[in-house]
Amino acid sequence: MGTLVNVAAAPAGGAGAPQPGAPAAAGNTIGVFTTTQSVLTFPVASGVVTIIWQVIGGVFPSWGKKPVVALVIALLMGTLIWAVSTTRGQSTRDKLIGGAIAIINSFSLAATALGIHSTL
Repeated sequence: MGTLVNVAAAPAGGAGAPQPGAPAAAGNTIGVFTTTQSVLTFPVASGVVTIIWQVIGGVFPSWGKKPVVALVIALLMGTLIWAVSTTRGQSTRDKLIGGAIAIINSFSLAATALGIHSTL
């Protein structure tokens, strides 16, 4: 499961990037949801948020009409991905920055589930 969530990072000494497919050294990974590779998680994560919201709406019809439910689901999804992506030995600063990025990404997930489109 860790290889689906984390990607190998370059060694601290700058000796170069790890070989493709090579396992990352212990403590030498970067959380995917908080890096540029996080875009790769959006197709799956946004689909999961939408599906969960629709299933909840099927079971509790009034909840399916409330956009706040999709926002809460997206925030929970973002929190889960951030928690799984957090690595041992990460500084508090890095965890806080990762958490802030996860919140921003969670709003993007909610916007996708709600069908909100905008161009920047």
